[in-house]
Order: sequence, then C-alpha cells, then structure tokens
Amino acid sequence: MIKNVTCKLNIREDKLDTISETLFVALEDVKDTQMPSTKYNPRRMKFDLVDKVLEQEEGRIKTVKQVSHDEDYLRDHFPTFPILPGVMMLEAMVQAASQLCSTDGQRMVLGEVKAVKYGAMVRPGEELQIEVIVHKTNDDGSVSCKGTGTVSRNGTEETETAVAGRFTIRPVRMS
Repeated sequence: MIKNVTCKLNIREDKLDTISETLFVALEDVKDTQMPSTKYNPRRMKFDLVDKVLEQEEGRIKTVKQVSHDEDYLRDHFPTFPILPGVMMLEAMVQAASQLCSTDGQRMVLGEVKAVKYGAMVRPGEELQIEVIVHKTNDDGSVSCKGTGTVSRNGTEETETAVAGRFTIRPVRMS
C-alpha cells in the first residue's frame, strides 16, 4: 500500500541538492511492485509542464503548456482568481531546456536563475508557449539558456510575455 506523506523540512540551501539526490536514489532502490517506475525520465515530474513540443532543432526548442482548470496548484493559487504560479512558468522553461539538452537520459536540474521577469498572468484555458535557446554549453556540463514564455489568449492570436529570463541547467550531482 502506498501512502502520501507530507512533511515540512527546514533544510539549509547548500544541502538541498544532496538531500534531493539522496531521495531520488532511495526511490530507485524501492522494489515495491505497486510503486510506479522511478527510472529517470527528463519529463517525469508530478507537474509535467510540457504538453507538446512544437519545434525542436539544435540549440532551440519551442513547447506548449495548455493550462487547464484541473491543475492541482490552481486550487490554492488563487482560489477566487486562479493563475499559473510564476515558479511553474520558470519550471516550464527548465523542463523544455532539459528536454532539449538532456543526452542519454541524463538528469538535468535547475542550477542558476538570472534576471527573470514576469509579465502577463496565465489563466486556466490559456496556453503558455515556451521558447528556450541555448546560449552556451559550459565545461562543467551545465548549459546557459535564455527562455521566454508567452501567453495566448482564448480565441485570439494576441500574445503577451508572461515570463522571460536567463537560467542555467546542469547535470544532477550524485555524490
């Protein structure tokens, strides 16, 4: 029997990578047949924010996330005026970049965020289009990217920038 357990932890920021990586490894060791596979899939998350890849070429990807009324996190953000949280917009860019840059199932995670700006709100029924361009591949395996998310309003071709910025993704450190 699988139970969902929620707890609040106070973790120093410099220990967060080590703890999350340890939990990932521990989950891989679980052999319960009722447990879904924990083998790494660059798009396997509780919140899958890439519904479809529209375009992909060397160093560039364009994806879409259709925001529906059924998204769990919209219940609390905000109950009377649901909007896609900014951190989820950033995560949509990270997931797109990971899909573009991940080689041989290599697990890529957010390494650094620079100059992210938020603009238009994304509401249920609207579409968030993400475009990520690789700026530089670094010697340590990390990849510097520039991303933009635009929202398409219902039934119109009008778009507004919802999120834009620079960020780095890097291979997960399993030490």
